[in-house]
Amino acid sequence: MKNIILYKEKIDKIFEDNEQQQMVIVELYKLVLPDFDNIEKVKGWPQTNKETSEYLFDKFIEFDKKHHPEVVMPGGGWMNQGFGCRYECGKFMEVDMSEVKIIYKTIRQ
Repeated sequence: MKNIILYKEKIDKIFEDNEQQQMVIVELYKLVLPDFDNIEKVKGWPQTNKETSEYLFDKFIEFDKKHHPEVVMPGGGWMNQGFGCRYECGKFMEVDMSEVKIIYKTIRQ
């Protein structure tokens, strides 16, 4: 798979338009996996560089403190399910998809 470029405006809008942590995670994955609804399983993790990773973590920490202040560890959902961080990986807002393998849902007739 080729690398994907994210846009801060789209990321910020996802955080603004959702109130649940899991929905934000799903919407961020849809940015890098447009066929998300047809995917059975994702093997491996999309990777970002340190700057992008820190931007996303900061957004999640702020989001969780606002929407889930006493329920979740701020940023914990993204830590468990989000993109990986490889310090030397690409440019700001670039997502390396080279280690991601996709298994699509089978269509039953």
